[in-house]
Amino acid sequence: MTTSDHVQHTLETFRSAFAERELFAAWERVIALVVQPGVEFGDDVVFPYDRGKNRPLSAALPKELPIVYEAHSTDYQSTQALSAMVEDHFAILKVGPWLTFAFREAIFALSAMERELLDGTRPSVCRRCAKH
Repeated sequence: MTTSDHVQHTLETFRSAFAERELFAAWERVIALVVQPGVEFGDDVVFPYDRGKNRPLSAALPKELPIVYEAHSTDYQSTQALSAMVEDHFAILKVGPWLTFAFREAIFALSAMERELLDGTRPSVCRRCAKH
């Protein structure tokens, strides 16, 4: 879980790095900081969002910067937990393995349908499209 002191240190490190390279306009476009709010998961366990444990992290966002948190690994959280996270400034909810798995399964299913529908033959070019 990301701690509030890590937030300040990380932001200052990046702000300094941008300033050293005179990337002031780029720094102004930064919208979020990726953090881990303790919502990890495994094969047989999901750690739900704990608002109490995240209170210090939520409060650590500097008021002078118009940024939010990007919460890492929010897969499998309940609707209520996701809503609470957004209310607590974790406005970008990052998903990974679950969404990637679902996308992969969809692509494989589409491929299987294509093979079955085309029976191993290649689709012909649409005559109407070929004219254009």
